[in-house]
Amino acid sequence: MSIIFYGALVSPTSLTSYLALPHAVISVTRKTGTIEWIEEDVPASQLQDILAMHGHPNITKLHGWIQFIQLKTGEFLMPGFIDTHTVSELC
Repeated sequence: MSIIFYGALVSPTSLTSYLALPHAVISVTRKTGTIEWIEEDVPASQLQDILAMHGHPNITKLHGWIQFIQLKTGEFLMPGFIDTHTVSELC
């Protein structure tokens, strides 16, 4: 059971730099949120081939346990990012 995302991915590599991947494919388990695999620099024309390589031969007929999400322009993922801020009604 996986969720497969296609779009921009931003990943810090140190405290002062990051890796920006505008056309990445990332598969995440639904149960634990663990990253199963990542493919970098995948043009839309090769998306079907990459999915087939990982055992998903037809994006239009993904089985019920697989969800495919294509990110929109301006959206991006930050794998491993944990938002730890708190919101208080006292502010």
